[in-house]
Amino acid sequence: FQDSIVEQIVTALEVHLSDGAQVLGWRREAGDPRAYQQFLSARAALKEYSRAGNARARAGYASALAVTPDFVSALVGLARTHIEDATFGWSPEQAASEQEALRLLDRAFALSPNHAMARLELGHLLLVQGQLDAAWQEALRAVESDPNLADPLHALALVLVCLGRHAEALRYIREALKLNRGVPEFYLIAMAEAYVGLRRFDEAAQILRQIIDRRPEWLMARALLTICLVGLGQSREATAAVEAIRRLSPGFTATRWRRRLFY
Repeated sequence: FQDSIVEQIVTALEVHLSDGAQVLGWRREAGDPRAYQQFLSARAALKEYSRAGNARARAGYASALAVTPDFVSALVGLARTHIEDATFGWSPEQAASEQEALRLLDRAFALSPNHAMARLELGHLLLVQGQLDAAWQEALRAVESDPNLADPLHALALVLVCLGRHAEALRYIREALKLNRGVPEFYLIAMAEAYVGLRRFDEAAQILRQIIDRRPEWLMARALLTICLVGLGQSREATAAVEAIRRLSPGFTATRWRRRLFY
C-alpha cells in the first residue's frame, strides 16, 4: 500500500513537472517499474541528439522491451533511434535504417492501431524521406489521436516549420509547452526555428541563448543563433558564434549541416 502511494505521488510530480500526461500512458504500457525506468533512461539519452546518446537510447529501449515485450512506446522509441541514424548519417545504409524503423512501427500499430506516438514517428520518418505533405497528415493524426499529449503537438509544429507555415507552428509549439512543463530544449528549438522563419530574429536569439546556457555543445542552437545575429546585423557577434562552433566541431560546415535540415 505504501509503495502504491509513493508511485502515485511520483507520477503526479512527473505529470506536473516534466512530460505531462504522456507519463500516464508510458507507465501504463510499461507495466513494470524496471521497464519504465529503462524507457526513461533511453528517452533522456535520445534527447542528447548525439551518435553516442542514440546508441545508449537503443540499448535502453531494447532493455525495456525485454521486460515488457508489448511496451508500445518503447517500440516507437526504438524505431526513433533508427530514424535518427537515417537523419544524421550515423548508419552505413540510410535505406536499411528507414526500413528497420518502419518494421518496428508496423509492430507498434499491430498492438495499438491509433497510437499517437507511433503516428508521430511515422510522420517523422516521412519527413526524413522528404514527403512533407504526408508527414503533415500523420502529425495531424497523431494530435487527433490524443490532443492532450505534448510530443505530437511538437511534431506537428516541426512539420509546419518545414512547410514554411511558421505562425501556425508557433501556435502548436506553445500548446505543447503548456502540456509539458519540463520545457524540453527540443521544443524550444522548434519555436526558435519558427521565429527565424518569421524573421523575428531577436525573439529567436533570446530562446537560443537560453538553450545554449543549458546545453553549450548543441551545434543546432549555435548555428541558428549565428543566423539570427546575421539577421540582426551583428556581424562581430556572428563571427564569434561561428568561431565557437568551429572550436566545438572543427569539421562543421554549412553544407553538411544543410543536408540534415528538412526545410
